[in-house]
Amino acid sequence: MEDITKILKSIQLELAEQKKDMKEIEIHITNNINKNINEHFKIIEHKYDQLNEQIQNQEKILDSMERHNRKKNLVFFGIEEGEKSYQELENKIFKFLNEVNIPCERNEIEAVKRLGRNKEKPRPITVTFTTIGKKNIITKSEK
Repeated sequence: MEDITKILKSIQLELAEQKKDMKEIEIHITNNINKNINEHFKIIEHKYDQLNEQIQNQEKILDSMERHNRKKNLVFFGIEEGEKSYQELENKIFKFLNEVNIPCERNEIEAVKRLGRNKEKPRPITVTFTTIGKKNIITKSEK
């Protein structure tokens, strides 16, 4: 009986030791998994920061380009409406510029459009010139 008790106790001690070893292995595996996850998370976070920085730089470039393009715009007020197409609106602008003795050719205008909704009074017209220089010539000649 004592032999059986000793054998049972030794088995019990071995099981406790194995349980302790298993717990240590579990902790070790958990730590390794957490370490790997943290490393991958840091890599992803770094890439996110880089992408965010690139987006901010792209936004600055776009803002700069947009400001530069707007510098070529000139707004005309008081030109009567009635045009039915883009071509007619463009012709109105050329006619107006000729009336005030400002030479302008078709290749010097990039775009022409009316602003706002149609109301009782004529809407302003935004004209985008191909160069800032042409816009400056027109602005200076009107004064």
